[in-house]
Amino acid sequence: MRCINSRRFLTITVLILLACMLAGCGSTGFAMQYDPDYDVSSFQVVTKENAALATPFAANLCIVTQDTLDDENVDMSQAGSAVLFDVNQTEVLYSKNAHERLYPASLTKVMTAIVALKYGTMDQMLTATSAVNITESGAQLSGLKAGDKMTLSQALHILLVYSANDVALLIAEGVGGSVDNFMDMMNAEARALGATNTHFANPHGLTEEGHYTTA
Repeated sequence: MRCINSRRFLTITVLILLACMLAGCGSTGFAMQYDPDYDVSSFQVVTKENAALATPFAANLCIVTQDTLDDENVDMSQAGSAVLFDVNQTEVLYSKNAHERLYPASLTKVMTAIVALKYGTMDQMLTATSAVNITESGAQLSGLKAGDKMTLSQALHILLVYSANDVALLIAEGVGGSVDNFMDMMNAEARALGATNTHFANPHGLTEEGHYTTA
C-alpha cells in the first residue's frame, strides 16, 4: 500500500506542476537587452504553453510602421529617407522610407568614434600602416603615410572635425588590432544599441557593398 500511495502522490504532484505550467501559473518577467540569440524573445507570441514574458526591446521607443507625411508644410521631395520623433511622447511625427537601406557615408565615423572611445584610451599611440593609403577619387584624406604616429585623442579630433577617411583606418587598426576585427566590434555595438538594420563594412563610410543603415 505504501508503494502504491507513493506512486499516486508522485503522479498527482507531477500532474499539478504540469497543469500550473500549461495554465501559466507564476508567470515570470525577464529583463533583457536586445540580443537575437537570447533565450526569451521579446517578439515571441505568448501562449498558454509558454507564459514567460520579456519586456520588448522597443517598449520605450518610437515605432515606425508606415510613412507619415506632411508634404503640405514640409518640402521633403529631395530626401530619400527621413524620420522625426517626439522621444518624450514616443510618437512618430514624420517618416518617409524609414526602413529603406541607404549608405550612411560619413555618419559611419560616429560609430567608429563610439567604439574607439569604448575600447581605446585617449593617450594610446597609433601607428599607420599601408592600409591608410586610400586611392578612391574624392575621398577626404589627411595625408597619412605608413609609419606616421599620433594619439587616439588626436586621431578622433581629425576623424570627427576633418572627416578624414585614412584616419578612420588608423583608428580601426590601432584599437581593433585589424580592420576586420574592428568591423566586428562596430557591428556588435550596433546590435547592442538596437540598430538592427545597420551593417558596417568599413570604418569611414566610403561606399561599399554590405555597408548600410536606415533612417
